[in-house]
Amino acid sequence: PDPNAQIEFPPPGQVISQPIALIGTATHPAFQFYKVEIQGPYTGGQWVTLGDIVRQPVIRGQLWVFDPRPFFPQPGRYRLRVVVVDIAAREAALCEIPVVIAPPESGG
Repeated sequence: PDPNAQIEFPPPGQVISQPIALIGTATHPAFQFYKVEIQGPYTGGQWVTLGDIVRQPVIRGQLWVFDPRPFFPQPGRYRLRVVVVDIAAREAALCEIPVVIAPPESGG
């Protein structure tokens, strides 16, 4: 794994049914920005950037608050990734994990 891009939480395979903080690292010696992306049934298999790019590097901290609710119409297996882009506009580092998006169980 690349030490410049890591997702420490959630663990791979985590079932996500409410907003959670992505914890990890997004840095690089030539850091320009990072972005958090998702791929899965709702995105038609394409990588889609969540929200805006982030221009501050993060080391072992909160990368993003991921809200799964927009994806509830098509629950299932997704992939989340953090992508670090360097000052030459290259994807310099990335980390990708599988997750499962599922609406919360209804009832008590």
